[in-house]
Amino acid sequence: MNTSKSEAVSIGLRSTLIGVVANMLLAAVKAIAGIAGNSYALIADAIESTSDIASSFIVLGGIKIASLPADSDHPYGHGSGGYSHCGGNGSAAPGNATHMAVLEKLKFVKIRKRFVGKKT
Repeated sequence: MNTSKSEAVSIGLRSTLIGVVANMLLAAVKAIAGIAGNSYALIADAIESTSDIASSFIVLGGIKIASLPADSDHPYGHGSGGYSHCGGNGSAAPGNATHMAVLEKLKFVKIRKRFVGKKT
């Protein structure tokens, strides 16, 4: 299959936007189910799904930059500009892990106060 650059950009943008919509629906369903069922695992999964949405927007930016034509500053085009967006996506995972760890610590403190007393 031989696709042109404009077709590849169009396919990339379309598939990324479909992923955004799917992750929005997943995040909403997981959050509602997690809150209704008092499930921290589903709430954490909803948070992870929202980070997928943010990552998808980073991918969209990378596709847009990579699809720019060559100019005087970039005589070979902007294709390698997409690599810088990989770092943005890679940094999302540690941020999510930190956020979930803080939520878990808050839950632990709440449970400990209930069963052990007011000591922290």
